[in-house]
Amino acid sequence: MSDPINLAVARAVKATEKEAKRNEEQPTRWCPFCGSMNLQAARYVSDEGELGTFTIECGNCGAAGPPALHLEEAVRAWNKGP
Repeated sequence: MSDPINLAVARAVKATEKEAKRNEEQPTRWCPFCGSMNLQAARYVSDEGELGTFTIECGNCGAAGPPALHLEEAVRAWNKGP
């Protein structure tokens, strides 16, 4: 039989890891041009309909971060800043 305390600790660690991963996927840095946190992820699509790169864009001033092949990379690049 499992120890209830160890089971509770394991669940807490898993929840913390899940929260950390979710936070990595969120832009946490404000727009360096206007200061807004009105940010969204965008994925470009080619004229042929093929999915392309991701970027983070400011919904206030239109600034965009560098393009990346994966959303997580685009978020990291945005959070790192210029």
